[in-house]
Amino acid sequence: MLKNLKLSFIISSILYMALGIVLLIWQNTTLNVICYVFGGITLFYGLSRLVSYLGNRENNSVFQADNFIGIIMIGLGIFLLLNRSVIESILPIVLGLFVIFNSIIKLQYAFELKNIFYEKWWILLFLGIATAFLGAIVALNKFPTPDISLFAMGGVLVVDGISNIFTVLFTSIIQWKMKRSTTDLAVVGAGAET
Repeated sequence: MLKNLKLSFIISSILYMALGIVLLIWQNTTLNVICYVFGGITLFYGLSRLVSYLGNRENNSVFQADNFIGIIMIGLGIFLLLNRSVIESILPIVLGLFVIFNSIIKLQYAFELKNIFYEKWWILLFLGIATAFLGAIVALNKFPTPDISLFAMGGVLVVDGISNIFTVLFTSIIQWKMKRSTTDLAVVGAGAET
């Protein structure tokens, strides 16, 4: 299970880096696609809730919320499709908070390594602080133009993806070394008993 978790973490990190590279190269096209995807998903969700309500009118009281939620989500979906600026203003905050969340995980790993007296724990501490700082810069979105904001988001996603892969590899190597030294101690202990 741990191996699958590491693999999924590496795959998601590669996807972060790919999205970051796409944002670095095709900023406006990527933003348009993101706007249409968010707006389209929201609109589709609203329509599905409304259809759910209309298909279950005999259970009116149970599905009453579907009607209300469906209408709101349809309106929000149409609004998002027509107003790119809303996504433009929200996206840096969402991506910045996401990077900060990943940084907190790195900091947690760093302190766990410190607790087991691993001497290079500070490497993950540095990565966690650095990526948290970059995430905060993106989330605050104090860039002079949207193009610079998108470029910064792309760069930070690439850096975060690379640091996530490094974190997984770093902790895997440490686990392997610890397992190997425990096995070596067990072999030495068994040899001393005979």
